[in-house]
Amino acid sequence: MNLALVRSVAFADLDECVYQILKETLDYLEGKGSFVDSMSKQAYAYYKQVHEEKKGEQG
Repeated sequence: MNLALVRSVAFADLDECVYQILKETLDYLEGKGSFVDSMSKQAYAYYKQVHEEKKGEQG
């Protein structure tokens, strides 16, 4: 996990920070074939939508 990025984003946009943490965590767990609970997947889906909406507003 890129902690420097996460720390810098945390001061600017908490939603983006949570999105980045969830994305990297789920990618790691799924890459190892580990179990990922449904609430984590739902949280990621929510923050991914928030991320995409903000991205659309910017460009």
